[in-house]
Amino acid sequence: PEAQPAKGEEPKGSPDEVAVHKALEAFVDAFNENDAKKLAATMTATAEYIDDDGNRIEGSAAIEQLMAKYFANNKGAKLQVTPDGARTVAP
Repeated sequence: PEAQPAKGEEPKGSPDEVAVHKALEAFVDAFNENDAKKLAATMTATAEYIDDDGNRIEGSAAIEQLMAKYFANNKGAKLQVTPDGARTVAP
């Protein structure tokens, strides 16, 4: 696998890969700050979250509410994402 840039360095790759890495970094930063509002701001208004039981939460506002409850019950929660690549699935 290709080496990943250190935090704060520009990722290398196609423009799509760079955009995905930046979006993931913003999401992880918001999660690790336990900031539901900031986390929701990384999503589109039509984002969907599906939990382990198959329950679907639709919309960034609803996801923000869900994550606010999660962070209240899981103070200091941390997330690490290690992307392996990106591919465009639709133009």
